[in-house]
Amino acid sequence: MSCARCGGLLVNEFIVDPIEGSHSGFHGQRCLNCGTIVDEVIGKNRTLSLSRQRYPVKTRPRFRFVFTNIGKAY
Repeated sequence: MSCARCGGLLVNEFIVDPIEGSHSGFHGQRCLNCGTIVDEVIGKNRTLSLSRQRYPVKTRPRFRFVFTNIGKAY
Protein backbone atom coordinates (compact mmCIF):
# COMPACT_ATOMS: atom_id res chain seq x y z
CA MET A 1 0.00 0.00 0.00
CA SER A 2 1.16 3.53 -0.65
CA CYS A 3 0.80 6.69 1.41
CA ALA A 4 -1.77 9.22 0.22
CA ARG A 5 0.43 12.08 1.40
CA CYS A 6 3.84 11.26 -0.12
CA GLY A 7 3.44 7.96 -2.00
CA GLY A 8 5.73 6.10 0.40
CA LEU A 9 5.38 2.59 1.78
CA LEU A 10 2.77 1.98 4.50
CA VAL A 11 3.50 -0.68 7.14
CA ASN A 12 1.11 -2.17 9.69
CA GLU A 13 1.95 -1.31 13.30
CA PHE A 14 0.53 -1.41 16.79
CA ILE A 15 0.87 2.23 17.84
CA VAL A 16 1.17 3.02 21.55
CA ASP A 17 0.88 6.38 23.29
CA PRO A 18 3.98 6.62 25.52
CA ILE A 19 2.19 8.74 28.11
CA GLU A 20 -0.82 6.44 28.49
CA GLY A 21 1.11 3.17 28.42
CA SER A 22 0.57 -0.11 26.63
CA HIS A 23 -3.19 -0.27 27.29
CA SER A 24 -3.94 2.68 25.00
CA GLY A 25 -2.56 1.28 21.74
CA PHE A 26 -4.33 0.81 18.44
CA HIS A 27 -3.66 -0.92 15.14
CA GLY A 28 -2.85 1.36 12.26
CA GLN A 29 -0.52 1.99 9.38
CA ARG A 30 2.54 4.24 9.35
CA CYS A 31 4.38 5.62 6.34
CA LEU A 32 8.12 4.90 6.30
CA ASN A 33 8.88 8.13 4.38
CA CYS A 34 6.89 10.89 6.07
CA GLY A 35 5.71 9.15 9.26
CA THR A 36 2.01 9.86 8.82
CA ILE A 37 -0.28 7.49 10.73
CA VAL A 38 -3.57 6.19 9.35
CA ASP A 39 -6.09 4.00 11.15
CA GLU A 40 -9.76 3.19 10.68
CA VAL A 41 -11.06 6.34 12.39
CA ILE A 42 -8.66 8.67 10.55
CA GLY A 43 -9.63 7.09 7.22
CA LYS A 44 -13.36 7.54 7.89
CA ASN A 45 -12.89 11.16 8.94
CA ARG A 46 -10.90 11.89 5.79
CA THR A 47 -13.58 10.42 3.55
CA LEU A 48 -16.25 12.43 5.40
CA SER A 49 -14.34 15.67 4.99
CA LEU A 50 -13.82 14.97 1.28
CA SER A 51 -17.53 14.30 0.78
CA ARG A 52 -18.37 17.59 2.54
CA GLN A 53 -16.06 19.45 0.17
CA ARG A 54 -17.84 17.97 -2.84
CA TYR A 55 -21.30 18.70 -1.45
CA PRO A 56 -21.04 21.85 0.68
CA VAL A 57 -23.73 22.66 3.19
CA LYS A 58 -26.13 25.21 1.82
CA THR A 59 -26.34 28.36 3.86
CA ARG A 60 -28.98 31.02 3.95
CA PRO A 61 -28.29 34.04 1.79
CA ARG A 62 -27.08 37.07 3.67
CA PHE A 63 -29.36 40.05 3.41
CA ARG A 64 -28.08 43.56 3.06
CA PHE A 65 -29.79 46.17 5.14
CA VAL A 66 -30.66 49.24 3.12
CA PHE A 67 -31.44 52.39 5.01
CA THR A 68 -33.61 54.86 3.17
CA ASN A 69 -35.15 58.20 4.03
CA ILE A 70 -38.67 57.44 2.84
CA GLY A 71 -41.32 59.87 4.05
CA LYS A 72 -38.98 62.22 5.90
CA ALA A 73 -39.15 65.92 5.09
CA TYR A 74 -36.03 68.01 5.40
